[in-house]
Amino acid sequence: MLSIPLLRHVKRKWPEQPLILVCRKGLGSFFLKNKLVDEVFELDKKDAVSSENFYSFISSYKIDHLFCPHQSFRSAWMLKSIRANKKITFARWWNKSFFDIRVKRNTDLPEALRVLQLLAPVDTHLAERLEKLRLDKSYYNSSKRSTIASWPHQISTDLSLLVEPDVALVHDVTSKFKLQRPYAVIAPASQWATKRWSSSGFSELVHLLSERALNVYIVGAPSEASYCKEIEHLAAASAGRVDVRSLAGETDLLSLHALLSHAEVVVANDSGPMHMAVAAGRPVVGIFGPTTLDLGFRPWSELSYIAQVDLPCRPCGRHGHNVCPIKTHDCMKKISAHDVIEGVDLLRRKAPVAGSISPSQTY
Repeated sequence: MLSIPLLRHVKRKWPEQPLILVCRKGLGSFFLKNKLVDEVFELDKKDAVSSENFYSFISSYKIDHLFCPHQSFRSAWMLKSIRANKKITFARWWNKSFFDIRVKRNTDLPEALRVLQLLAPVDTHLAERLEKLRLDKSYYNSSKRSTIASWPHQISTDLSLLVEPDVALVHDVTSKFKLQRPYAVIAPASQWATKRWSSSGFSELVHLLSERALNVYIVGAPSEASYCKEIEHLAAASAGRVDVRSLAGETDLLSLHALLSHAEVVVANDSGPMHMAVAAGRPVVGIFGPTTLDLGFRPWSELSYIAQVDLPCRPCGRHGHNVCPIKTHDCMKKISAHDVIEGVDLLRRKAPVAGSISPSQTY
């Protein structure tokens, strides 16, 4: 999701040239549907045939600019034999022979702008703007209890401002899952265990959302379905009636985007669904434990709120861990459901009604 500003700027700079995206399996249709790219190739890194098909596919094109945000040796090696007028990536000590232009990855910028830096060597105006944004951090810095201040809308990841909503898809998703509005969505899982807020915290949050007359839907990947179901059962077993249902493992990227686009609010750990909520144009409360905002992965929206506690051990790593390094996990344990619902209430006062934004209200 944080590559959206780069894709938008590339299409704007070279509108007559087709933009091709190489991505993981299952992601391509989302970018095509939202008109961010013209073609996609979904690559399965574990499948040798997929790699062979990729070389056959890409060799049929005359490539002008090739941008590689990935910093792995595997990606560099895969692109080494591809012909392009300019190959651009981030500078690493080992990748000089693989690329024509290497850009210093500026850690002072949020990730959405770091990725956009790849275009700076061929866009002088953009390079100047990025430098100004680097020096003025007020638009994305946030204190413990504040939402984001102000920010440059031209680098938005909010697709609700750019693309007409797919009414048919929203109708199909609503019908398939029998969605009852108004509703909130929670995404409680994460690839890293320490980035997960507690299941008891999410269970209590479900009750607080229900007290605000919101139905609650839980989302996650197929591998996260059992954990999401655990939270559903925990919330349902607690005192007081709640309307909660887990849809984990039942949505692809497009249907998840449609589901999120009509949520009153989304609550998520520092994870992919948090950024998906921003792309859907909905308010999002991000729960940050082992990671911190200065790592650059905050939700890129004015309608965002961060629930976190100040601890000297944060951050303990770029991506979190499977086990807390100091065996306390206080960064998550000390965040209460009332801390999170405070952000929910604040955002609901600020946010437009779900489904009320259209691309005519652009910047």
